[in-house]
Amino acid sequence: DDNVGRILLTLHKKKMIRNTLVIFTCDNGGDPVYGGSNLPFRGVKKEYFEGGIRVPCVVQWPGRIKPGQVVNHPAYTLDFFPTFCGLAGIEAKRYQPDGADIRSLLFHGIPPKRDLLWQGFTERALRRGDWKYLRQDGKDMLFNLARDPMERTDLAGKETSKLAELMAAQAAVAKTFPTSK
Repeated sequence: DDNVGRILLTLHKKKMIRNTLVIFTCDNGGDPVYGGSNLPFRGVKKEYFEGGIRVPCVVQWPGRIKPGQVVNHPAYTLDFFPTFCGLAGIEAKRYQPDGADIRSLLFHGIPPKRDLLWQGFTERALRRGDWKYLRQDGKDMLFNLARDPMERTDLAGKETSKLAELMAAQAAVAKTFPTSK
């Protein structure tokens, strides 16, 4: 995108680049209606398969974040607010953010220990480590993303105790969500 280049060039010209954290990402996978492709991952925008939620994130902060490193731990855009608060010395818990402070991930490659949760009207997903519970189209599914990142093999019938564990964890978190009246 030309405008990203223009922004970075302006930061360089104004000698602000060393004091600026730049994050370039997206909030969901591509939409095939508009030519988007999420291959090799399964799923599209508005789904909780990896193709609908796994997106690249490019982060730059010269002198603070080591250039050229690749971090393969998941995070999501909800993590930016508490991270920015932490960088600014503001207590994010005061605002009850849904995300986590990911400074340890950005600076040291160490992810926070927590589950990742997505929830729509009827779809939901919870990721705990390499395991992912997904409810899509009325079906509960379970995947091990370390062994099957493309989500081709549903393990719900074989790993029933893991499925029950993740379903219970998702339901417990869902109870904390405000309900609309």
